[in-house]
Amino acid sequence: MGEYNYNVFTLRLGFHNLINYCYIIVDEATREAALIDPAWNFDAIYNVLQQEEAKLTTILLTHPHF
Repeated sequence: MGEYNYNVFTLRLGFHNLINYCYIIVDEATREAALIDPAWNFDAIYNVLQQEEAKLTTILLTHPHF
């Protein structure tokens, strides 16, 4: 079985008095990324994807936000 290397980015995103944590996982070999629990401030998410030259392929929502 091959070895896998991933980078995990934790983003603490605020909206008014609300705080949400979302996570970006980037496969170092393929540059594919998974986004977990996005809620708001998509510019911050986009900036990490651009900085890492990653292609968003997966979004996982574990709970809802308004």
